[in-house]
Amino acid sequence: MAKGTENQAASSEATSPRILRLKEVMQLTGLSRTGIYERIKNGGFPQQVNLGGRSIGFVDAEVRDWITVKIKSRKSA
Repeated sequence: MAKGTENQAASSEATSPRILRLKEVMQLTGLSRTGIYERIKNGGFPQQVNLGGRSIGFVDAEVRDWITVKIKSRKSA
């Protein structure tokens, strides 16, 4: 693979949205399934994405932004 092609591939991966499954979101946040859905219901967590059938996922960047906000709010409290 040419050097320019490698850079384009890495750049594309960095900007491509990634979908996380519920289990991975639970691991990242430390929240339970119920805790996540309660926060979604109250508007305190990013909405899930319907992947078809009974499958759902979450946008990685949105979940990571939520985590960042939680960390920053801890520091300012």
